Amino acid sequence: MIELKQISKKYTEHTTVLNNIDLTIKKGEYIAIMGPSGAGKTTLMNIIGCIDSCTGGKYILDGNDVSSYNDKEKARLRNEKFGFVVQDFGLISSMSVFQNIQIPLLYRKNKKGNQKEKIEEILKN
Repeated sequence: MIELKQISKKYTEHTTVLNNIDLTIKKGEYIAIMGPSGAGKTTLMNIIGCIDSCTGGKYILDGNDVSSYNDKEKARLRNEKFGFVVQDFGLISSMSVFQNIQIPLLYRKNKKGNQKEKIEEILKN
């Protein structure tokens, strides 16, 4: 479960992108985040995906307060918990789809024998 409690993000003293956002996303739930350009959608997604940090509030993921995690702990979460479909392609064009999917699995230290099966499972979904 993802819980955001009073999440804020300020880039400067005069630039507040998110102001006291409360949001709960339950396991298996689908949501849509919509709004005009500049409304903070990408910033919110970057905080949820542990790419960026909030400047205020708490971010609880599966019962753990991740708002104070260091970069290494956030990298582990990104590798184990999150996947993004980005607006512009986040793929390496010189690699096949299979190889692009394989990259995060290499960081997870999965056994190579399991990687092919895991990638085929991902591609089916």
